[in-house]
Amino acid sequence: MSLHGSLDDFHLIEVLQFLVSAQKTGILAVDLAGEKKPGEIAFCAGSIVQAKYQKQDAETAFYAIIAKAEGNFQFNEKSTIKQKGITTPTVELLANSSRQSDPKDTAETGVALDAVIHLASNPPEESAAIELTPEEWRVLMQIDGQHTLRQIAEAARMTPAQVSGILHTLTGIGLVEKAPHSGKKLRRVAALLCERLLDQYRRLRGPKIAAQLEMDFNAWLAQTGLSLQFVEGELRDPETSGDLDEIATRYRRVLEALVTIIQEKIGQKHVDRVWQNTLKNTSELELNLIEEFRFDKVFSH
Repeated sequence: MSLHGSLDDFHLIEVLQFLVSAQKTGILAVDLAGEKKPGEIAFCAGSIVQAKYQKQDAETAFYAIIAKAEGNFQFNEKSTIKQKGITTPTVELLANSSRQSDPKDTAETGVALDAVIHLASNPPEESAAIELTPEEWRVLMQIDGQHTLRQIAEAARMTPAQVSGILHTLTGIGLVEKAPHSGKKLRRVAALLCERLLDQYRRLRGPKIAAQLEMDFNAWLAQTGLSLQFVEGELRDPETSGDLDEIATRYRRVLEALVTIIQEKIGQKHVDRVWQNTLKNTSELELNLIEEFRFDKVFSH
């Protein structure tokens, strides 16, 4: 399974955290704003060991890549990494990277306001060496497995966006369990699947017939009263707040409708083929989210 995608769908910090937790060895190429050549970050068994950007030293290059990341990313697995120029512990690199992230990005990729936040059951030993800021301590002291992000923000006298950014850092360090995604994240994953399915159908039947199918799909959405619309690869939904299970159920219903429409036009055999081709063009990181939200169950027969 390949690992590639757009930084519009995944924050670079999410990608780094995934590669670390999956104990990957290889090189992550990241497109950079204003640069023709991508930056490179090397991993060895889940540790960040090297980075290349212009002629900067490895650690400076790493933080420059974080700051300038824009566009797409591609991870290529390797059996070994020979050059190792970074000696700073990976957990510290992730913590500093999370703090460096633009607040608007952490808000976009942050957790739901009503999500209950939990401390990590088995924090990594090296996390004890990380020096937390006073604001991070204020948030950490409010996490008890019962308080929601909203309640933590109120108790710490911070905005939800500020707390979301700090949770982003604490999760990267390994002190806090990964929290449930926001409704916006569910919408992006559902839209990604819809677009991939339509793209495979387009390849199979041609652009004109695929355009008609997209019209039929939007006609179905209009009849459901869900206030949803699929336009230019985006699933437009004004209601992305509330219970995450209910939101996920709504989007599974949307995917089921699209699959049913495709099935009526080309038959179940071809639907299975479309789904398999969709999986081939889906990265490991995307597939994890699809399985987490149980969107793959739509294709189980």
